[in-house]
Amino acid sequence: MYAQLIITNENGTDKSDITHYIHQHSMRDNEGLVIVNRYTIAENFLKS
Repeated sequence: MYAQLIITNENGTDKSDITHYIHQHSMRDNEGLVIVNRYTIAENFLKS
């Protein structure tokens, strides 16, 4: 089974550590992993 995840929580809660753990224990662990910080994307870009 393949799934896309959105992991949210408060700042400073090691979300990237959790993300890497899930990826390393998944069936796609040999494929690339993309982590996006939504706060680094311009608001106008998301609306388009």
